[in-house]
Amino acid sequence: MLKNYLFILLLCVLSFDLSAQSPLTIYTEENYGGDSQVYEIVTAYKNLGAFDNTIKSFKLQQGYMATFATSSDGTGYSRVFIAEDADLEVPVMPAYLHGTVSFIRTMTWHPNVTKRGWCGTGNPIEDLVATNSSWFYNWDTGVATTPSIEYVPMRHNLNWASFTPANTYDGYTHFLGYNEPDRPDQANMTVQQCIDNWKYFMESGLRVGSVATSDPFNGYLGNFMAAAEAKNLRVDFVAIHAYWNKSASQWSGDLDWVWNSFKRPIWITEGNKGANWTGNSFPDGPSKLTDANATHHFNNIKGIIDVLESKPYVERYSLYNWVEDGRAFIVNIDDGFRSRNPDWENYVWLQGAIQNPIATWVDASGDTDYRVLTPAGEYYADHTSNKAYNSATEYVPTWTPIKESLTFTASEDFQSLILNWEGKNGELVNKYIVQRKAGFSWTTIYDSSDYNILSTSESIPTQSTEYRIKVVGKDNVESISVSYFYVPQSIAEAPNDLAGEAISAKKINLSWSAVTNAEAYNIKRATTAGGIYQTIASYITGLNYVDSGLEPETSYYYKISSVNTGGESADSSPEVMVTTNELVAPSAVTNILVGSGDAQVKLKWDFIPDSQFDIKRSESESGTFTTIATTDFDATQYTDLTAINGTTYYYKILAFNDMGDSGDSNAVVSEPGLGQHLYYNFNESTGTNPLDKWGLNSGTMMASVGWNTGKEGSGIDLTGVSTSYMSIEDGFLKDVTDFTISTWVKLDASSNWIRLFDFGTDTSTSMFVTPQNGSTGKYRFAIKQNNGAEEQINSEVSPAIGAWVHVAVTLEGNVGIMYIDGVEVGRKEDFTLNPAHLGITTQNYIGKSQYPDPYLNGTVDEFRIYNRALSSTEITNLVNTTLDVEDAVLSSKSDYIFFTVDNTLNAVYHGKEKVDYRLYSISGQLVAKGQLASKGVTNMGNYTSGIYVVQIDDNINGIQAIKVLVK
Repeated sequence: MLKNYLFILLLCVLSFDLSAQSPLTIYTEENYGGDSQVYEIVTAYKNLGAFDNTIKSFKLQQGYMATFATSSDGTGYSRVFIAEDADLEVPVMPAYLHGTVSFIRTMTWHPNVTKRGWCGTGNPIEDLVATNSSWFYNWDTGVATTPSIEYVPMRHNLNWASFTPANTYDGYTHFLGYNEPDRPDQANMTVQQCIDNWKYFMESGLRVGSVATSDPFNGYLGNFMAAAEAKNLRVDFVAIHAYWNKSASQWSGDLDWVWNSFKRPIWITEGNKGANWTGNSFPDGPSKLTDANATHHFNNIKGIIDVLESKPYVERYSLYNWVEDGRAFIVNIDDGFRSRNPDWENYVWLQGAIQNPIATWVDASGDTDYRVLTPAGEYYADHTSNKAYNSATEYVPTWTPIKESLTFTASEDFQSLILNWEGKNGELVNKYIVQRKAGFSWTTIYDSSDYNILSTSESIPTQSTEYRIKVVGKDNVESISVSYFYVPQSIAEAPNDLAGEAISAKKINLSWSAVTNAEAYNIKRATTAGGIYQTIASYITGLNYVDSGLEPETSYYYKISSVNTGGESADSSPEVMVTTNELVAPSAVTNILVGSGDAQVKLKWDFIPDSQFDIKRSESESGTFTTIATTDFDATQYTDLTAINGTTYYYKILAFNDMGDSGDSNAVVSEPGLGQHLYYNFNESTGTNPLDKWGLNSGTMMASVGWNTGKEGSGIDLTGVSTSYMSIEDGFLKDVTDFTISTWVKLDASSNWIRLFDFGTDTSTSMFVTPQNGSTGKYRFAIKQNNGAEEQINSEVSPAIGAWVHVAVTLEGNVGIMYIDGVEVGRKEDFTLNPAHLGITTQNYIGKSQYPDPYLNGTVDEFRIYNRALSSTEITNLVNTTLDVEDAVLSSKSDYIFFTVDNTLNAVYHGKEKVDYRLYSISGQLVAKGQLASKGVTNMGNYTSGIYVVQIDDNINGIQAIKVLVK
């Protein structure tokens, strides 16, 4: 086919030069002065070292693009520079990049890409060649760009496809935004969700296209663009879908409207002259490709393509092929086509097309099928397409300084008014100006170019005062806030219910009730009734105060006053007298709890007043105990950070004060271990606060949680009601990066989105495992931060009811793996989040979701968290310590190999004689039995996805068992 050979020659012309691997040179002074540095292609440089916030000029070689951003993750103000036809030299960086750059990514540019492209799934190379397209996309990512054909990745929806290829692949230059987020059957996202996650597109450093809505005129695209511009988010071009059943002149007018609305280059990523959901004017109806229909579509498409090629702001287009035969550019002449077109053999256009097909093949019936260009497709392929990129219509990102808001706080002594702002613009400001209104004019009280300072102060006004803040951008454009009014407070009354209680020989606890308008309180003390009072504590913001360091058996007298920005109240009356207790020798230390962590041992004990504590340690219960630490007074815990993993230690604690000591406590034992972070074995069988044997993190069972028979000993019984879950203390995962979470669960029932655990702060930030996600009904692990994209491990395993199941999730670096009963059932190798990214989580649940989802109904036992990823062997060993399934021999022998295809379990056996097998569900129910064929493959049957146990009796090794995953 002549046109294909011509296209192959064209591909050679399109090849780009890969010889210059460091095409960008930056300079720390204007006009290429000062220090310089070169940067290689592909790598996103997020730590510029000495060149951070110093770049003033740069040079970029022809055939490359470079993206600069003011934030190290690619966000903030960013701009893409393109050296298409010649080297690009910028002697002075634009205002918002002048000395503010913290991110650089350079990529190979494809200067000969034309407007004409193709959209298609699978491997569309035949269609690309047939249509003479130089670029394509497939609503996905991860396909390689070649020097001849540019591939454009897309993030289709909130959770798919991965961002990783766009961040790492060579040859990518553009990144398409979410596909039809306005439609429930496509991305199905709100504008706010798109905006909240747009930073991930910017982090790629590629040229970014807008969301592509199903209709650019339905308001969604306009709302998105307005929100993006308000947030200063970079959108380099507008992607639209244009299924307009309109004339070429109407297409021209509609395109002009889009251009005038957004002033950005336009990509038509899907489009045609109407679609199966629009009206049509085909002579023979749109489902047929008769000669009349083919001519009709040819004429319409020719007019539309001529418009697209004539518009300088239309940068690229890829018309959609699959909206009925009448609108096709490429069509398969197969049984389906023939049934829709019963008179196909008489189509004149087709007689010529099959003489020069794209491809031919013989179908199952022996008929020859063809893939051919339609007349409209011929024009699509043969017309001369202009170059895609047009510097005259390139959009240069702008930055509108974000208005700041003022908040008021008082200084600690309530003498100064502190005016605070957020610093929403970061380093992209020339100065902040804070003003106070005096009469009808504004007086400047603060003027600074230091963007790191986000507050100023002055004496507290005695009357209502108006303030505002100006943000002056890098281009000296001002953004002025609304007015904020400070209204001084009236002086509050003093508390009238001051009360005191001696809590030891040296401490008195004072308490009182809150007073209207009081911001803080001053505590005053005298040593005699009606004596001279001295302030012992100022500006207390709580409602109690412990006065310490007192003398035993001594009376003290107290008063209190209220404080706010209006001043201090009179002292309370009458005075309150309290007498301290007698100092006695401490009693023995009791109720010592031990946490055997990773290279550390935590000790906690009951409070004993007026005492210090000696911590003593030995490596033998009957050996010599050496004091390793002495605590402050009134301590209740101590962490031994000198412990060595794998060593057994014994501890005793002695309390002492001036009146004597308690003697040594009974010894407690600990053995720290690698990775040990948290472990509830739930063997208490009573109480509401299970013991964390590794980290002593406090856990609390809610009112309807009970105890039940566990996998080993007892477990916690969760009944599926709103008061049946367990919570764990705040921030217990704040320093954990790599991890393993392992537990046993026996479900009594299951519902969509029940949680085995859910650790987070709210619905925007959490990590969880659900046995039954609402999409597929299978096990899933997920983690997200600040409403960002959810990173998931999905499995093909459904929840089992009435059977003990072991669930484990590991994360090491970017690789996360889920195991069910010791078998890997899912993995994800491009995680960017880990528990430490979630910060100090405050809602940490076993059996409860951050959302109003159903509560877990079942028993949970042996809940462990390691601060490292256990290996698959370690996971298996963890399961088999309680499962009593010995698969070590079988899994290490090469005689048996099990694999599944479409839920069919197969066995490869290399032995000489047949062997018997039995197949059991994980709960122990016999599912099937039979024989494995010798030296061959045995089809063991088709089963529901899940974990099964295969039992083998081969007369040599006896009965052996191995767990297998069917999926």
